[in-house]
Parts: sequence; structure tokens; C-alpha cells
Amino acid sequence: MFSSACGGGAATLSLLVAVVDMCSENEVSPSPSFCGNLSQYLIKDPTVLSSDQINLGQRKYSVKGKGGKRRGVIRMCDDLVILGGGRGNFLPGKKKDSEMWTEMGRREDKRNLIVDWMKDKKNRHLSYKYVSTKEDFDRLDPNKTDYLLGLFNYQHMAYEVDRDSGPEGEPSLSEMTKKAIEILRKNPLGYFLMVEGGRIDHSHHFNNAHRALEDTLALEDAVITALQMTRPDDTLLVVTSDHSHVFAFGGTPKRGNPILGLDNKESDVDYMPYTTLLYANGPGYNRNFPTGRENLTDKDTEDINYVQQSAVPRRWDTHGGEDVPVYAHGPMAHLFRGVLEQTYIPHAMAYAACIGHHRDDCERRRRHAFHRQVIDCPSPHVESSTRVTSYDLALLWLMVIGLLIR
Repeated sequence: MFSSACGGGAATLSLLVAVVDMCSENEVSPSPSFCGNLSQYLIKDPTVLSSDQINLGQRKYSVKGKGGKRRGVIRMCDDLVILGGGRGNFLPGKKKDSEMWTEMGRREDKRNLIVDWMKDKKNRHLSYKYVSTKEDFDRLDPNKTDYLLGLFNYQHMAYEVDRDSGPEGEPSLSEMTKKAIEILRKNPLGYFLMVEGGRIDHSHHFNNAHRALEDTLALEDAVITALQMTRPDDTLLVVTSDHSHVFAFGGTPKRGNPILGLDNKESDVDYMPYTTLLYANGPGYNRNFPTGRENLTDKDTEDINYVQQSAVPRRWDTHGGEDVPVYAHGPMAHLFRGVLEQTYIPHAMAYAACIGHHRDDCERRRRHAFHRQVIDCPSPHVESSTRVTSYDLALLWLMVIGLLIR
């Protein structure tokens, strides 16, 4: 996100870095935060490339390491907490998954990244723990654990409505956020925490509004947990998204009408009812009704598996193009007002935390009385009881990104 991998500039100033996600940890948003992945297509092995370089926009990035050898897709950084799914992408091709014996590892470079991670911590005499079930996760003592790797599903973690909360199941996003903060806040220099409710995006792609809304509420619970565990005078939380979806609130339902229910009026063209929530495109178009729109009169549109109708047929819905909200709470929250370019957000966070290119800004602010009233940001050479957290929430895609500072 900032000037370097491993949580960007945060890692260069001894701030602890953590990633919590409902998706695979090799996915688009979490993987750059903890392993410096350049592309989601490098999840299993960079040898899928036909060239030694990949083109991203106008820039070319080498996938070769020292001695001309290709880099492994996962360049595990020294993040203290990594929680999410995607266990199959950490295991070599001939290795059976520990929880799903019918599944084999997906890595093509023959590396077992879980074993590599544990060996690294053991060789450095660090306190660490690897967990794959909720029971092991709940038993974990954050006061006795500095490094935590939790991979709770072979693929993505389950949607909130489908999540098994039993001993062999998965922790919630809120529970993972709580555990991450309990471990990270032990560092007196602060920390950076990225939390993502990434399965909101997936359910929108399938025009499944019910699961999207339930996962949105799960992310809201995670944000509430973070607010309760941190202080507004030393913690900056930023909640935003990288995009929306073609998801619309249509019609004129009466107050109190179920959000997943039908509008109170029928269409004035085909004289059939329609739902309040609709999609511009996606798999909900003419679903199983090639001669016209499905009549929803006797349809349970509040069912978990109900697929909302869409205007244009696609296997997946597309992302939207409108502006998305960005909310900030805590020191330097005023930097996130008005209409902003998306790429401005990480720079504002770095400025607020005095990391990356802004590492010397705190000392300069101290010399101005006005800034002293706004934020007391410590020099990296001064001990403090700082914390750094981050959250990134979107109304439709909901990803969380945040920063705790003092």
C-alpha cells in the first residue's frame, strides 16, 4: 500500500502489520499487504507466465529473483497476524488438505508455505501459532502469541449465513479482528491492520443480495469491535471501498417494507411485481424464463439463495462506476473529507501515521502549536503507547483498511 511490501511503510518503522480477510489470503486485496503479490494471477506459481515480466498498466515488473531464478508467488513478509482462507494455495500439489481430505494442495512450485512459515518462526525462537479451526482459534492466548497464521478454509471462508460456528468451523470477521488487535496492541510503537469483508463482493457478483447484506452486517460488527477496542485519540480508522457494484435500490416501497421483499407496486409494463433491490447485469437476467421476466408473485424473495433479477445477462455482475464513501474516525480524520481520488487514501494514511515518505512529518508538526492540538504523532525514536489499526468498509464491496496512530 505504501512505499514497500509487507504493509508498506508501516513495516519500515517497526509498526506491526496484520491482515484479516474472509477471502483467500492470496486474493486481490490481502496478498499485496502481506506477501507483495503483484497480481492475483500469481497465486499458485509465477511460472504460469510466458515471460519473465508481467505488464501492469504502463509498468513492467520482473518475476525473477536473485540469480535469475523465478520468485515464489508468496514472498511471506514478517506480518504478525494473517487470518483468512485459501489454505489450498499454501500447500504443494501432492499434499492433502488437513481439514478437507478430498482436496489436494494447489501450489505448482512444490512449496508448503505453512511449514515454511512455522520453520521461520521456530528458527528465530519466536512465539507463534498456526490454527485451522475455530476451536484452536478460540483456545489461543494472545498474550502468549506474537505470530499467528490462521487459514480456516481450503478456499474462501464461508459466507456469514453459511458459516459453521462450531469447534470445527470458522471464526467470524469480528472475532478475527478482536484477536488480531489483542496481539498487535502489545507493540508500543503501534500497528497497521487491514480487515476486509471480501465475500460481500462475491455475493454481489452472483446477484445474491441476501448474502451480500449479511456479510455487510458482519463487517459492521468488525468495525464496531475495532471501535470498542481502540481509543479515538490515538487510533485512526478509515472505512472505504475500492469500487461499488451495479446494485440498485429501485421502486417506491412503503416504510417498513422488508428490504429483500417486493415493491408495493407492480411494473406498469408487464404488470408483474419486482423486488426493491435489483442489479443492472448478472446471472439474474431471465433466470429460467427465456420468454420473459419471471413472475415473482409467489416467490420467496427473502430466501437466502434467491437471486435478484437483472437487466442484462452476465455470468457475474460487474463493478459499478460511481463514487464510493470513505469514512474516517480519529486523529487526522479531517484529511478524508470531500471528493477524493482513490489513490489519495493510502497517502493520507501514511501522512497521518508519519510513515513512508512522511516519516519526518511528526517532528515538523510538533513545532507548530496548531498541529500539536490536532495530533501528537511520536518520533520513531521515542517510545510511546501507540497503536495503529486500519479498516476499509464499502457499502457494496466492503473492504476494511485502517491505521492506528498516536
